Amino acid sequence: MKKRLLLLIIPIYVGMFSCRNHECPVPSIAKSVPPDTSANSSTPADTSANSDSRLDTLILQPGAEGKDAMIWHLDNTTTTFGDADDRNSGSDPEFPLMNWTFQGVPGIYNSLIAFDFSSIPSGSTIISAKLSLYACEDCGNAGHEARDGKTNPGLISRIIEPWDENTVTWNTKPAITSVNADTLPPSTSAFEDYTDIDVTKLTQDILDNPSTGYGFYCSIVDTDYYKKLIFASGDHTDPTKHPKLVIVYK
Repeated sequence: MKKRLLLLIIPIYVGMFSCRNHECPVPSIAKSVPPDTSANSSTPADTSANSDSRLDTLILQPGAEGKDAMIWHLDNTTTTFGDADDRNSGSDPEFPLMNWTFQGVPGIYNSLIAFDFSSIPSGSTIISAKLSLYACEDCGNAGHEARDGKTNPGLISRIIEPWDENTVTWNTKPAITSVNADTLPPSTSAFEDYTDIDVTKLTQDILDNPSTGYGFYCSIVDTDYYKKLIFASGDHTDPTKHPKLVIVYK
């Protein structure tokens, strides 16, 4: 009985010390290692609700409840249109940028639009702001056009004074600034939609300076005739043609 017991004990004893003169394996222990957040790390950034990297998107495409208007200037009042400079067109379905002649008299149509940014928190950073304007096939001045070999690029400027959609005219039009103004390329077809126009800087300026940020003023780049870009306003009967602004911010 003692011999058997001894034989059982000896192998166990030797096994316990058999790695004394050799490197024994170290047990594998799971460790909690923080993710590498260095520039070379491939670990995705935290995009949870509490992360500063979270982005929000705001889509604005108001109809008649929105704020837009066109204003008209004629060089004189000899036409049957009368005093166009004092005429309000806050509910017209047309959103024109136009230098033309009317009954032989040079005239200009410009358009104004403002979007409601009240849901964007103060101090937000605008990542992108894309404006889309849609061609108006059934408007009175329908069709983009430039005659005599000319081109018809447009201009979007920031409005820096208050204005009222239902009272604004050429004579009472608000002041604008050329800071960070954006251009529209010349049209390539009569009923071309202008989608995703980059107005990021203009939108940031309006958000950062609410006392001098009252929307976008749209015109042809210069005052040369005959050039026009004709879009639908928020008062058009087709809601898919209303001006649209998509803002991504954080």
